[in-house]
Amino acid sequence: MLRSNLGDDRATWFRLDPGLWKRHLCGILGHDLTEEERRTLPVAVPDRICPA
Repeated sequence: MLRSNLGDDRATWFRLDPGLWKRHLCGILGHDLTEEERRTLPVAVPDRICPA
């Protein structure tokens, strides 16, 4: 879990769920990350994220 500070007295917690992250990413992009997109990330990600 990570905590995000909203800049005032409020804060929110969110879960780092790899499955949820993959579904969200595929829903937004509509495709797997390209090699160029993966190179911009600070950590390695799998070649295949979205279901076939």
